[in-house]
Amino acid sequence: MLFFLQLLLFSPAWAGTTVERGDLLNVEVMDAEMFSRQARVDADGVIMLPALGGLTVAGNDLDQIRNIIASELESAGLLRRPVVLVEFAEYRPVYVGGAVAKPGVVEYLPGMTAQQAVIAAGGLSLRTKEDDIAPEALIEAVARSQAVAFQLVQTKARIVRLKAALTDSENLEAETLTADSLPSKTVTEVVGIERRLLRDQLDRKSSQRTHGRALEALLDLELEILSRQAELQEEESVVQTEELTNAKKLVDQGLMPRPRLQELMREKSRLSRDLLETRAYAARAEQAKETARFELADKEAVTRISLRRELQETERDKVRIEAELQALRARLLTVGLATSIDNDSALAAPEPRLVVRRDNAHGLDETAVAPGDPVQPGDVLEVMIDTALPG
Repeated sequence: MLFFLQLLLFSPAWAGTTVERGDLLNVEVMDAEMFSRQARVDADGVIMLPALGGLTVAGNDLDQIRNIIASELESAGLLRRPVVLVEFAEYRPVYVGGAVAKPGVVEYLPGMTAQQAVIAAGGLSLRTKEDDIAPEALIEAVARSQAVAFQLVQTKARIVRLKAALTDSENLEAETLTADSLPSKTVTEVVGIERRLLRDQLDRKSSQRTHGRALEALLDLELEILSRQAELQEEESVVQTEELTNAKKLVDQGLMPRPRLQELMREKSRLSRDLLETRAYAARAEQAKETARFELADKEAVTRISLRRELQETERDKVRIEAELQALRARLLTVGLATSIDNDSALAAPEPRLVVRRDNAHGLDETAVAPGDPVQPGDVLEVMIDTALPG
């Protein structure tokens, strides 16, 4: 449990991330759910928590906020040495404007780049003069083809991962996945995500099998102990039977009082009941063992069925995406913006200029960024295209 808490408290995705107005935080107080909740940072930089009221958190990172909440709980006498977890439930959105198809609010995801924000805003779009040969549809097709190419790489990598998971293979043979219209780094990241997911799936299956084997071993040990116990009880029962036979003879000869004989008979009856109970326990242990085997096999069967269904759906998606991408490239090929209609053909797409406007302690900061540069929650991303299509 301590190791799990350390992972949460020192996760790289959280460290150093500043909380600002508009963020939604998930606050969890371990073993004290009455103080846990999701809280939105309001316009004053404050979150409202049960029993504590308003706490100013804007401008602090998650570790600092965790310490603030823990200190307030302890100072108020509500908890002693509370363990508080704080994470982002929802980030402030990124605002994308300019030469994009759908300017406006884009949901922020950790690690989002400027290029991904543009794609989320519908891709590039260009407004031109009325006497131009309207390139807007072509630019949209270029951006759309890039987004679809990205989806295709994702889909192909997912198919490779699903096939590997079905065979319990640890080797994700996705190195051959390429897309000339996408940076090699992007393709590598997509493959890396699927590789990590495959590792998690295989680890989970391995953990289930290990647990099943451990449970089976414990049940085998229990069965062995019960078997030995039954043997001892049977041996004791044989001895008791002999004693009972001899006692009957002694009673008949008047050499032993009858109450002593009755006591031996009761003892014999108790031993018989104990032996029956031991055998019943053994039967239940055997049943539990078979149940554990069945449940493990059933879980693996359910997982295989789920993987096969997902594989079927993903392969259908692949066919659909390939058809859409070929249609887009065929459209671009007619105006020289594509070299062929092949799925991995390169595009002669215009280069956008990207500018990020970001609030900081000194005011509004404006910075030119590259497509692969990260954006932050609350950023305003302005997209500009200076290169016109030949008309």
